[in-house]
Amino acid sequence: MPVTEQDVLSALKSCYDPEIPVNIVDLGLIYTIRFEPVPAGTNPIGTSNDKPEETKQDVAIDITLTAQGCPSTSTLAHRSSHESSNSTASAT
Repeated sequence: MPVTEQDVLSALKSCYDPEIPVNIVDLGLIYTIRFEPVPAGTNPIGTSNDKPEETKQDVAIDITLTAQGCPSTSTLAHRSSHESSNSTASAT
């Protein structure tokens, strides 16, 4: 079953700004979510090829930060990537 934008947003709601006890979705930090097809014979990051007949996709997320020069940039990026990867893995 393909991952939906709602699946990704639900997963990202577990990512909180480290200085504000509000998740990055409710803060409005997510601009766009794009689903990009993965070329045949390859796998998205963190997936296996156990179902080769399924169409694979990568998820690209455009996000902003609460402040320019935010010291938590890498933490938020890593956490967002981790949560969206978990969303895509659980929906396939």
